[in-house]
Amino acid sequence: MKSFLFLSLFFLVFSSCGNETTSKNIINEEDSTQIYKKMLNRYIPSKLNVDYSLISKKEKQMIPVFMEINQLIDDIFWYESFGNKDSLCRITIPELRQLVKLNFGPWDRFNNNKRIINCISEKPKGANFYPFDITKEEFERFKSNTKNDKYTFIRRDSLGSLKSIKYNIILKEKVDRIANLLETAASLAEDKDFSNYLKQRAKAFLTDEYDQSDLAWLETNNNTLDFIVGPIDVNEDALFGYKTEHSSYLLIKQKEWTKRLAKYTLMLPFLQKALPVPEEYRKENPEIQNRLEVCDVVALGGFAKAGGYAISVSYPNLSKYLDNRNNRNIQFVNILQAKYDNILNPIANHVLDEDFKQFNNFEAFFLNSIFFELGLNLGLKKLINRDIKVRDALKEYSTVLDVVKAYTIGLYFAEKLYSVGEIKDIRENYTVFLLSLIRTLRFGYSNDYARASTIIFNFIEKQGCITYTSDKKFKLDFDKLKIAIPDLISQVVVIQGNGNYLEAKKFVESNSDVSEQLSKIIVKLSDNQIPTDIKLN
Repeated sequence: MKSFLFLSLFFLVFSSCGNETTSKNIINEEDSTQIYKKMLNRYIPSKLNVDYSLISKKEKQMIPVFMEINQLIDDIFWYESFGNKDSLCRITIPELRQLVKLNFGPWDRFNNNKRIINCISEKPKGANFYPFDITKEEFERFKSNTKNDKYTFIRRDSLGSLKSIKYNIILKEKVDRIANLLETAASLAEDKDFSNYLKQRAKAFLTDEYDQSDLAWLETNNNTLDFIVGPIDVNEDALFGYKTEHSSYLLIKQKEWTKRLAKYTLMLPFLQKALPVPEEYRKENPEIQNRLEVCDVVALGGFAKAGGYAISVSYPNLSKYLDNRNNRNIQFVNILQAKYDNILNPIANHVLDEDFKQFNNFEAFFLNSIFFELGLNLGLKKLINRDIKVRDALKEYSTVLDVVKAYTIGLYFAEKLYSVGEIKDIRENYTVFLLSLIRTLRFGYSNDYARASTIIFNFIEKQGCITYTSDKKFKLDFDKLKIAIPDLISQVVVIQGNGNYLEAKKFVESNSDVSEQLSKIIVKLSDNQIPTDIKLN
Protein backbone atom coordinates (compact mmCIF):
# COMPACT_ATOMS: atom_id res chain seq x y z
CA MET A 1 0.00 0.00 0.00
CA LYS A 2 1.52 3.33 -1.08
CA SER A 3 2.09 6.07 1.48
CA PHE A 4 -0.96 7.77 2.87
CA LEU A 5 -3.58 5.56 1.27
CA PHE A 6 -4.96 5.27 4.76
CA LEU A 7 -6.01 8.89 4.39
CA SER A 8 -8.77 7.66 2.16
CA LEU A 9 -11.18 8.35 4.97
CA PHE A 10 -10.73 11.94 3.89
CA PHE A 11 -11.17 11.17 0.24
CA LEU A 12 -14.20 12.97 -0.99
CA VAL A 13 -17.08 12.10 -3.21
CA PHE A 14 -16.41 13.77 -6.55
CA SER A 15 -19.04 16.18 -7.71
CA SER A 16 -20.35 15.85 -11.22
CA CYS A 17 -19.35 18.58 -13.68
CA GLY A 18 -17.91 17.01 -16.79
CA ASN A 19 -14.40 15.91 -17.76
CA GLU A 20 -12.60 19.00 -19.06
CA THR A 21 -10.88 21.76 -17.10
CA THR A 22 -12.68 24.34 -19.20
CA SER A 23 -16.11 23.14 -18.15
CA LYS A 24 -18.33 25.83 -16.65
CA ASN A 25 -20.83 23.42 -15.12
CA ILE A 26 -21.92 24.32 -11.61
CA ILE A 27 -20.83 22.23 -8.63
CA ASN A 28 -23.61 22.31 -6.12
CA GLU A 29 -24.09 18.87 -4.57
CA GLU A 30 -25.13 19.64 -1.01
CA ASP A 31 -24.68 15.99 -0.03
CA SER A 32 -20.95 16.53 -0.31
CA THR A 33 -20.87 19.48 2.09
CA GLN A 34 -20.20 17.34 5.17
CA ILE A 35 -17.27 15.67 3.42
CA TYR A 36 -15.79 19.05 2.55
CA LYS A 37 -16.30 20.24 6.12
CA LYS A 38 -14.43 17.20 7.39
CA MET A 39 -11.57 17.96 5.03
CA LEU A 40 -11.49 21.55 6.27
CA ASN A 41 -11.21 20.29 9.83
CA ARG A 42 -7.64 19.30 9.01
CA TYR A 43 -6.84 23.02 9.17
CA ILE A 44 -7.16 24.66 12.58
CA PRO A 45 -7.84 28.43 12.50
CA SER A 46 -4.95 30.19 14.20
CA LYS A 47 -3.87 33.73 14.90
CA LEU A 48 -0.18 34.55 14.83
CA ASN A 49 1.34 36.67 17.56
CA VAL A 50 3.10 39.60 15.90
CA ASP A 51 4.76 42.49 17.75
CA TYR A 52 4.25 45.48 15.45
CA SER A 53 5.82 47.80 18.03
CA LEU A 54 9.23 46.59 16.80
CA ILE A 55 8.89 48.30 13.42
CA SER A 56 8.97 51.99 12.54
CA LYS A 57 6.15 54.15 11.16
CA LYS A 58 7.67 54.02 7.68
CA GLU A 59 7.95 50.23 7.85
CA LYS A 60 4.29 50.01 8.82
CA GLN A 61 3.46 52.03 5.69
CA MET A 62 5.27 49.42 3.60
CA ILE A 63 3.10 46.55 4.83
CA PRO A 64 0.07 47.25 2.55
CA VAL A 65 2.43 47.41 -0.44
CA PHE A 66 3.95 44.05 0.42
CA MET A 67 0.52 42.57 1.06
CA GLU A 68 -0.53 43.51 -2.48
CA ILE A 69 2.60 41.80 -3.79
CA ASN A 70 1.66 38.72 -1.73
CA GLN A 71 -1.66 38.58 -3.55
CA LEU A 72 0.08 38.74 -6.92
CA ILE A 73 2.43 35.96 -5.82
CA ASP A 74 -0.64 33.91 -4.89
CA ASP A 75 -1.96 34.46 -8.42
CA ILE A 76 1.35 33.49 -10.01
CA PHE A 77 1.64 30.33 -7.96
CA TRP A 78 -1.94 29.43 -8.88
CA TYR A 79 -0.84 29.58 -12.51
CA GLU A 80 2.30 27.52 -11.85
CA SER A 81 0.34 24.89 -9.94
CA PHE A 82 -2.85 24.70 -12.02
CA GLY A 83 -2.99 27.13 -14.92
CA ASN A 84 -5.58 29.79 -15.65
CA LYS A 85 -7.74 30.04 -12.54
CA ASP A 86 -10.70 31.24 -14.62
CA SER A 87 -10.80 27.89 -16.44
CA LEU A 88 -11.76 26.08 -13.24
CA CYS A 89 -15.32 24.91 -12.84
CA ARG A 90 -17.70 27.28 -11.14
CA ILE A 91 -17.96 26.33 -7.46
CA THR A 92 -20.95 27.31 -5.34
CA ILE A 93 -20.31 25.28 -2.16
CA PRO A 94 -18.40 27.59 0.24
CA GLU A 95 -16.49 24.76 1.91
CA LEU A 96 -15.28 23.42 -1.42
CA ARG A 97 -14.32 26.89 -2.58
CA GLN A 98 -12.24 27.33 0.58
CA LEU A 99 -10.52 23.96 0.08
CA VAL A 100 -9.55 24.86 -3.47
CA LYS A 101 -8.20 28.19 -2.25
CA LEU A 102 -6.10 26.58 0.49
CA ASN A 103 -4.63 24.08 -1.98
CA PHE A 104 -4.01 26.60 -4.77
CA GLY A 105 -5.97 24.40 -7.11
CA PRO A 106 -8.43 21.50 -7.27
CA TRP A 107 -6.01 18.89 -5.90
CA ASP A 108 -5.73 17.89 -2.25
CA ARG A 109 -2.13 18.48 -1.12
CA PHE A 110 -2.76 16.49 2.07
CA ASN A 111 -3.99 13.46 0.12
CA ASN A 112 -1.32 12.96 -2.53
CA ASN A 113 -2.78 15.60 -4.86
CA LYS A 114 -5.97 13.63 -5.41
CA ARG A 115 -8.48 15.74 -7.28
CA ILE A 116 -11.13 17.43 -5.17
CA ILE A 117 -13.53 17.88 -8.07
CA ASN A 118 -13.98 15.62 -11.06
CA CYS A 119 -14.16 18.30 -13.73
CA ILE A 120 -10.37 18.13 -13.96
CA SER A 121 -7.80 15.40 -14.51
CA GLU A 122 -5.26 14.16 -12.00
CA LYS A 123 -2.53 16.69 -11.34
CA PRO A 124 0.37 16.45 -13.81
CA LYS A 125 3.72 15.73 -12.17
CA GLY A 126 5.15 18.80 -13.82
CA ALA A 127 2.23 20.95 -12.61
CA ASN A 128 1.79 23.80 -15.11
CA PHE A 129 5.50 24.25 -15.79
CA TYR A 130 5.23 21.80 -18.71
CA PRO A 131 2.51 20.75 -21.17
CA PHE A 132 0.19 18.34 -19.36
CA ASP A 133 0.83 15.61 -21.93
CA ILE A 134 4.62 15.83 -22.00
CA THR A 135 6.68 12.70 -21.39
CA LYS A 136 10.18 12.48 -19.95
CA GLU A 137 11.40 10.99 -23.22
CA GLU A 138 10.02 13.89 -25.25
CA PHE A 139 11.63 16.39 -22.90
CA GLU A 140 14.99 14.64 -23.12
CA ARG A 141 14.82 14.78 -26.94
CA PHE A 142 13.94 18.48 -26.87
CA LYS A 143 16.93 20.54 -28.01
CA SER A 144 17.10 23.76 -26.03
CA ASN A 145 19.79 25.57 -24.06
CA THR A 146 17.22 26.88 -21.55
CA LYS A 147 14.92 23.89 -21.08
CA ASN A 148 16.51 23.06 -17.68
CA ASP A 149 16.56 26.69 -16.60
CA LYS A 150 14.66 27.16 -13.35
CA TYR A 151 12.94 30.32 -14.61
CA THR A 152 11.35 29.00 -17.81
CA PHE A 153 8.04 27.39 -18.72
CA ILE A 154 7.94 24.66 -21.35
CA ARG A 155 5.13 25.16 -23.85
CA ARG A 156 4.08 23.92 -27.30
CA ASP A 157 4.13 26.03 -30.44
CA SER A 158 1.38 26.03 -33.08
CA LEU A 159 2.79 22.81 -34.56
CA GLY A 160 2.91 21.02 -31.22
CA SER A 161 6.69 21.21 -30.81
CA LEU A 162 8.20 22.14 -27.46
CA LYS A 163 9.57 25.60 -26.74
CA SER A 164 11.09 27.27 -23.66
CA ILE A 165 9.71 30.65 -22.52
CA LYS A 166 11.03 32.83 -19.71
CA TYR A 167 8.85 33.53 -16.68
CA ASN A 168 8.87 37.29 -17.22
CA ILE A 169 7.33 36.87 -20.67
CA ILE A 170 4.43 34.60 -19.72
CA LEU A 171 3.86 36.40 -16.40
CA LYS A 172 4.44 39.89 -17.82
CA GLU A 173 1.32 41.60 -16.45
CA LYS A 174 1.93 40.30 -12.93
CA VAL A 175 5.68 40.88 -12.79
CA ASP A 176 5.33 44.41 -14.18
CA ARG A 177 2.96 45.24 -11.33
CA ILE A 178 5.21 43.56 -8.75
CA ALA A 179 8.21 45.53 -10.01
CA ASN A 180 6.28 48.80 -9.65
CA LEU A 181 5.20 47.91 -6.13
CA LEU A 182 8.75 46.99 -5.13
CA GLU A 183 9.90 50.39 -6.38
CA THR A 184 7.18 52.00 -4.24
CA ALA A 185 8.33 50.03 -1.19
CA ALA A 186 11.93 51.02 -1.90
CA SER A 187 10.95 54.69 -1.79
CA LEU A 188 9.51 54.16 1.70
CA ALA A 189 12.45 52.18 3.08
CA GLU A 190 14.54 54.09 5.63
CA ASP A 191 17.48 51.70 5.41
CA LYS A 192 19.51 52.29 2.22
CA ASP A 193 20.57 48.64 1.91
CA PHE A 194 16.98 47.40 2.17
CA SER A 195 15.90 50.04 -0.35
CA ASN A 196 18.64 48.92 -2.74
CA TYR A 197 17.56 45.29 -2.40
CA LEU A 198 13.96 46.15 -3.24
CA LYS A 199 15.08 48.10 -6.33
CA GLN A 200 17.31 45.24 -7.43
CA ARG A 201 14.47 42.78 -6.87
CA ALA A 202 12.18 44.89 -9.03
CA LYS A 203 14.68 44.59 -11.89
CA ALA A 204 15.03 40.86 -11.27
CA PHE A 205 11.32 40.23 -11.81
CA LEU A 206 11.55 41.95 -15.19
CA THR A 207 14.60 40.03 -16.37
CA ASP A 208 14.60 36.68 -14.48
CA GLU A 209 18.13 37.53 -13.35
CA TYR A 210 17.98 37.20 -9.57
CA ASP A 211 21.63 36.89 -8.54
CA GLN A 212 22.34 40.58 -7.90
CA SER A 213 19.18 41.06 -5.88
CA ASP A 214 20.00 37.95 -3.83
CA LEU A 215 23.39 39.43 -3.02
CA ALA A 216 21.80 42.81 -2.28
CA TRP A 217 19.45 41.17 0.20
CA LEU A 218 22.43 39.58 1.96
CA GLU A 219 23.80 43.09 2.54
CA THR A 220 20.69 44.11 4.50
CA ASN A 221 21.07 44.10 8.27
CA ASN A 222 19.46 47.12 9.89
CA ASN A 223 15.89 46.78 8.64
CA THR A 224 13.44 45.20 11.10
CA LEU A 225 10.71 44.60 8.51
CA ASP A 226 11.91 42.10 5.90
CA PHE A 227 10.44 40.83 2.65
CA ILE A 228 11.64 37.86 0.60
CA VAL A 229 9.87 37.37 -2.71
CA GLY A 230 10.40 35.56 -5.99
CA PRO A 231 10.80 32.14 -7.55
CA ILE A 232 12.52 30.57 -4.55
CA ASP A 233 11.43 27.00 -3.85
CA VAL A 234 11.83 23.84 -5.95
CA ASN A 235 9.01 21.51 -4.92
CA GLU A 236 6.07 21.84 -7.31
CA ASP A 237 7.95 20.39 -10.28
CA ALA A 238 7.71 16.67 -9.46
CA LEU A 239 8.60 15.71 -13.04
CA PHE A 240 12.25 16.77 -13.04
CA GLY A 241 12.75 19.10 -10.10
CA TYR A 242 14.06 21.86 -12.38
CA LYS A 243 11.45 24.60 -12.17
CA THR A 244 11.19 27.07 -9.30
CA GLU A 245 7.84 28.21 -7.94
CA HIS A 246 7.03 31.59 -6.43
CA SER A 247 6.77 32.37 -2.73
CA SER A 248 6.77 35.48 -0.54
CA TYR A 249 7.61 36.01 3.12
CA LEU A 250 6.69 39.21 4.99
CA LEU A 251 8.63 39.11 8.25
CA ILE A 252 9.51 41.07 11.40
CA LYS A 253 12.95 40.27 12.74
CA GLN A 254 13.31 39.06 16.31
CA LYS A 255 16.83 40.32 16.92
CA GLU A 256 17.17 39.16 20.53
CA TRP A 257 16.28 35.58 19.57
CA THR A 258 18.74 35.77 16.70
CA LYS A 259 21.64 36.76 18.97
CA ARG A 260 21.08 33.64 21.06
CA LEU A 261 21.58 31.36 18.06
CA ALA A 262 24.71 32.87 16.51
CA LYS A 263 27.01 30.28 18.10
CA TYR A 264 25.50 27.34 16.22
CA THR A 265 26.67 28.42 12.78
CA LEU A 266 30.26 28.52 14.00
CA MET A 267 30.10 24.79 14.57
CA LEU A 268 29.32 23.85 10.95
CA PRO A 269 32.91 23.19 9.79
CA PHE A 270 33.42 20.88 12.78
CA LEU A 271 30.18 19.04 12.10
CA GLN A 272 30.98 18.56 8.40
CA LYS A 273 34.25 16.89 9.35
CA ALA A 274 32.42 14.72 11.90
CA LEU A 275 29.74 13.43 9.52
CA PRO A 276 29.40 9.61 9.76
CA VAL A 277 30.37 8.97 6.13
CA PRO A 278 33.55 7.82 4.35
CA GLU A 279 36.15 10.60 4.08
CA GLU A 280 35.63 11.28 0.37
CA TYR A 281 31.94 12.05 1.06
CA ARG A 282 32.74 14.80 3.56
CA LYS A 283 35.54 16.47 1.66
CA GLU A 284 33.45 19.55 0.88
CA ASN A 285 33.66 22.36 3.38
CA PRO A 286 30.57 24.33 4.38
CA GLU A 287 32.10 27.24 2.50
CA ILE A 288 29.25 29.60 3.20
CA GLN A 289 29.17 31.09 6.68
CA ASN A 290 25.50 30.54 7.45
CA ARG A 291 23.59 33.01 9.54
CA LEU A 292 20.68 32.00 11.72
CA GLU A 293 17.82 34.44 12.14
CA VAL A 294 14.50 34.35 13.93
CA CYS A 295 11.46 36.21 12.64
CA ASP A 296 7.75 36.53 13.20
CA VAL A 297 5.63 36.04 10.10
CA VAL A 298 3.21 38.80 9.18
CA ALA A 299 2.02 37.04 6.00
CA LEU A 300 3.09 34.42 3.47
CA GLY A 301 2.33 34.11 -0.23
CA GLY A 302 2.36 31.45 -2.93
CA PHE A 303 3.98 28.08 -2.29
CA ALA A 304 5.01 29.16 1.24
CA LYS A 305 1.40 28.63 2.35
CA ALA A 306 0.16 26.04 -0.15
CA GLY A 307 -1.67 23.35 1.81
CA GLY A 308 0.50 23.90 4.87
CA TYR A 309 2.33 26.95 6.17
CA ALA A 310 6.13 27.08 6.02
CA ILE A 311 7.97 27.14 9.36
CA SER A 312 11.30 28.37 7.98
CA VAL A 313 13.21 29.35 4.89
CA SER A 314 16.84 28.87 3.89
CA TYR A 315 17.69 31.58 1.40
CA PRO A 316 19.27 32.17 -1.03
CA ASN A 317 21.02 29.27 -2.73
CA LEU A 318 24.61 30.46 -2.71
CA SER A 319 26.42 27.49 -4.19
CA LYS A 320 27.58 29.55 -7.17
CA TYR A 321 28.61 32.62 -5.22
CA LEU A 322 31.80 33.65 -3.48
CA ASP A 323 32.86 31.83 -0.34
CA ASN A 324 32.46 34.87 1.91
CA ARG A 325 28.75 35.27 1.32
CA ASN A 326 26.33 34.57 4.15
CA ASN A 327 23.39 32.29 3.55
CA ARG A 328 20.54 32.87 5.99
CA ASN A 329 18.41 30.28 7.73
CA ILE A 330 15.28 31.99 9.04
CA GLN A 331 12.99 30.40 11.61
CA PHE A 332 9.39 31.59 11.90
CA VAL A 333 8.97 31.48 15.66
CA ASN A 334 5.30 32.51 15.79
CA ILE A 335 4.31 29.87 13.22
CA LEU A 336 6.38 27.26 15.05
CA GLN A 337 4.62 28.16 18.29
CA ALA A 338 1.18 27.97 16.65
CA LYS A 339 1.96 24.55 15.17
CA TYR A 340 3.38 23.25 18.42
CA ASP A 341 0.36 24.38 20.46
CA ASN A 342 -2.32 23.30 17.99
CA ILE A 343 -0.79 20.22 16.37
CA LEU A 344 2.42 18.79 17.81
CA ASN A 345 1.35 18.85 21.45
CA PRO A 346 -2.04 17.22 20.71
CA ILE A 347 -0.24 14.56 18.63
CA ALA A 348 2.01 13.85 21.63
CA ASN A 349 -0.98 13.38 23.91
CA HIS A 350 -2.41 10.73 21.60
CA VAL A 351 0.66 8.80 20.44
CA LEU A 352 3.33 9.00 23.14
CA ASP A 353 3.55 6.53 25.98
CA GLU A 354 3.12 8.31 29.33
CA ASP A 355 6.78 7.82 30.26
CA PHE A 356 7.89 9.83 27.20
CA LYS A 357 5.55 12.82 27.44
CA GLN A 358 7.97 14.50 29.84
CA PHE A 359 10.41 14.90 26.94
CA ASN A 360 8.02 16.89 24.75
CA ASN A 361 8.52 20.66 24.79
CA PHE A 362 8.59 23.67 22.47
CA GLU A 363 12.29 24.40 23.03
CA ALA A 364 13.27 21.04 21.48
CA PHE A 365 10.86 21.61 18.57
CA PHE A 366 12.37 25.03 17.94
CA LEU A 367 15.99 23.80 18.14
CA ASN A 368 15.28 20.81 15.88
CA SER A 369 13.86 23.16 13.27
CA ILE A 370 17.02 25.27 13.42
CA PHE A 371 19.26 22.23 13.14
CA PHE A 372 17.26 21.03 10.12
CA GLU A 373 18.07 24.25 8.27
CA LEU A 374 21.74 23.90 9.16
CA GLY A 375 21.64 20.30 7.96
CA LEU A 376 20.59 21.48 4.52
CA ASN A 377 23.96 23.16 4.13
CA LEU A 378 26.06 20.14 5.10
CA GLY A 379 26.99 17.04 3.14
CA LEU A 380 27.62 17.35 -0.58
CA LYS A 381 26.50 19.79 -3.24
CA LYS A 382 28.48 18.08 -6.03
CA LEU A 383 29.30 14.47 -6.92
CA ILE A 384 32.53 13.17 -5.43
CA ASN A 385 34.24 12.33 -8.74
CA ARG A 386 32.54 14.67 -11.21
CA ASP A 387 31.86 18.38 -11.44
CA ILE A 388 28.10 17.82 -11.49
CA LYS A 389 25.58 19.11 -8.97
CA VAL A 390 23.74 16.50 -6.91
CA ARG A 391 20.44 18.15 -7.86
CA ASP A 392 21.15 17.79 -11.57
CA ALA A 393 22.14 14.13 -11.19
CA LEU A 394 19.25 12.98 -9.01
CA LYS A 395 16.55 15.17 -10.61
CA GLU A 396 13.10 14.64 -9.05
CA TYR A 397 14.56 12.59 -6.19
CA SER A 398 17.07 15.26 -5.18
CA THR A 399 14.74 17.28 -2.94
CA VAL A 400 13.34 14.38 -0.94
CA LEU A 401 16.85 13.00 -0.33
CA ASP A 402 18.09 16.44 0.67
CA VAL A 403 15.26 16.68 3.19
CA VAL A 404 16.08 13.23 4.62
CA LYS A 405 19.69 14.37 4.92
CA ALA A 406 18.72 17.66 6.62
CA TYR A 407 16.39 16.02 9.16
CA THR A 408 18.91 13.37 10.14
CA ILE A 409 22.01 15.58 10.16
CA GLY A 410 20.04 18.06 12.24
CA LEU A 411 19.39 15.40 14.86
CA TYR A 412 23.02 14.26 14.61
CA PHE A 413 24.00 17.90 15.27
CA ALA A 414 21.83 17.88 18.40
CA GLU A 415 23.57 14.71 19.59
CA LYS A 416 26.99 16.36 19.13
CA LEU A 417 25.84 19.46 21.02
CA TYR A 418 24.58 17.25 23.83
CA SER A 419 27.95 15.50 24.03
CA VAL A 420 29.66 18.83 24.73
CA GLY A 421 27.02 20.10 27.16
CA GLU A 422 25.24 22.56 24.85
CA ILE A 423 21.96 20.63 25.10
CA LYS A 424 20.66 19.48 28.46
CA ASP A 425 18.69 16.38 27.52
CA ILE A 426 18.98 14.77 24.09
CA ARG A 427 15.93 12.64 24.85
CA GLU A 428 13.82 15.74 24.30
CA ASN A 429 15.24 16.27 20.81
CA TYR A 430 14.77 12.60 19.91
CA THR A 431 11.17 12.56 21.16
CA VAL A 432 10.15 15.78 19.43
CA PHE A 433 11.94 14.55 16.29
CA LEU A 434 9.58 11.56 16.18
CA LEU A 435 6.53 13.76 16.79
CA SER A 436 7.66 16.09 13.98
CA LEU A 437 7.97 13.15 11.58
CA ILE A 438 4.38 12.16 12.34
CA ARG A 439 3.20 15.76 11.94
CA THR A 440 4.91 16.11 8.57
CA LEU A 441 4.17 12.72 7.04
CA ARG A 442 0.46 13.48 7.34
CA PHE A 443 0.94 16.02 4.52
CA GLY A 444 0.68 13.27 1.91
CA TYR A 445 2.93 11.34 -0.43
CA SER A 446 3.10 14.13 -3.01
CA ASN A 447 4.88 16.38 -0.50
CA ASP A 448 8.67 15.89 -0.46
CA TYR A 449 8.88 16.67 3.25
CA ALA A 450 6.22 14.08 3.97
CA ARG A 451 7.97 11.47 1.83
CA ALA A 452 11.24 12.20 3.62
CA SER A 453 9.54 11.85 7.00
CA THR A 454 8.05 8.52 5.97
CA ILE A 455 11.42 7.22 4.80
CA ILE A 456 13.05 8.17 8.11
CA PHE A 457 10.20 6.76 10.18
CA ASN A 458 10.33 3.46 8.30
CA PHE A 459 14.09 3.24 8.74
CA ILE A 460 14.15 3.82 12.49
CA GLU A 461 11.14 1.55 12.95
CA LYS A 462 12.95 -1.30 11.17
CA GLN A 463 15.99 -0.67 13.35
CA GLY A 464 13.91 -1.30 16.46
CA CYS A 465 14.01 2.31 17.65
CA ILE A 466 10.22 2.37 18.02
CA THR A 467 7.94 -0.05 19.81
CA TYR A 468 4.19 0.07 20.19
CA THR A 469 1.98 -0.38 23.24
CA SER A 470 -1.35 -2.16 23.14
CA ASP A 471 -3.20 1.17 22.89
CA LYS A 472 -1.25 2.25 19.76
CA LYS A 473 1.26 4.49 21.51
CA PHE A 474 5.00 4.79 20.99
CA LYS A 475 8.02 4.04 23.05
CA LEU A 476 11.50 5.04 21.92
CA ASP A 477 14.82 3.29 22.33
CA PHE A 478 17.22 6.22 22.54
CA ASP A 479 20.34 4.05 22.38
CA LYS A 480 19.21 2.45 19.11
CA LEU A 481 18.32 5.87 17.68
CA LYS A 482 21.85 7.03 18.39
CA ILE A 483 23.08 4.22 16.12
CA ALA A 484 20.36 4.33 13.45
CA ILE A 485 20.54 8.04 12.60
CA PRO A 486 24.24 8.04 11.57
CA ASP A 487 23.61 4.89 9.52
CA LEU A 488 20.82 6.59 7.59
CA ILE A 489 22.92 9.73 7.07
CA SER A 490 25.66 7.60 5.56
CA GLN A 491 23.33 5.83 3.14
CA VAL A 492 21.79 9.06 1.86
CA VAL A 493 25.00 11.07 1.54
CA VAL A 494 26.69 8.21 -0.33
CA ILE A 495 23.79 8.08 -2.81
CA GLN A 496 24.06 11.84 -3.26
CA GLY A 497 27.84 11.77 -3.65
CA ASN A 498 27.68 9.01 -6.26
CA GLY A 499 24.86 10.75 -8.13
CA ASN A 500 23.30 7.41 -9.03
CA TYR A 501 19.78 8.25 -10.25
CA LEU A 502 18.56 4.63 -10.27
CA GLU A 503 19.88 4.04 -6.76
CA ALA A 504 18.14 7.19 -5.55
CA LYS A 505 14.89 6.08 -7.17
CA LYS A 506 15.13 2.62 -5.60
CA PHE A 507 15.93 4.03 -2.15
CA VAL A 508 13.06 6.52 -2.13
CA GLU A 509 10.40 4.26 -3.61
CA SER A 510 11.30 1.16 -1.59
CA ASN A 511 11.13 3.06 1.70
CA SER A 512 7.93 5.02 1.11
CA ASP A 513 5.33 2.44 2.12
CA VAL A 514 3.51 3.04 5.39
CA SER A 515 3.51 0.20 7.92
CA GLU A 516 0.29 -1.20 9.31
CA GLN A 517 1.10 0.10 12.78
CA LEU A 518 1.80 3.61 11.55
CA SER A 519 -1.39 3.57 9.50
CA LYS A 520 -3.35 2.81 12.67
CA ILE A 521 -1.67 5.70 14.47
CA ILE A 522 -2.55 8.15 11.70
CA VAL A 523 -6.14 6.96 11.59
CA LYS A 524 -6.28 7.39 15.35
CA LEU A 525 -5.17 11.01 15.01
CA SER A 526 -7.78 11.57 12.33
CA ASP A 527 -10.51 9.96 14.41
CA ASN A 528 -9.61 12.29 17.25
CA GLN A 529 -9.71 15.27 14.87
CA ILE A 530 -6.11 16.30 15.39
CA PRO A 531 -5.51 18.97 12.74
CA THR A 532 -2.87 18.57 10.07
CA ASP A 533 -1.95 22.22 9.77
CA ILE A 534 -2.94 25.71 10.78
CA LYS A 535 -5.11 28.08 8.78
CA LEU A 536 -4.51 31.79 9.21
CA ASN A 537 -7.49 34.11 9.23
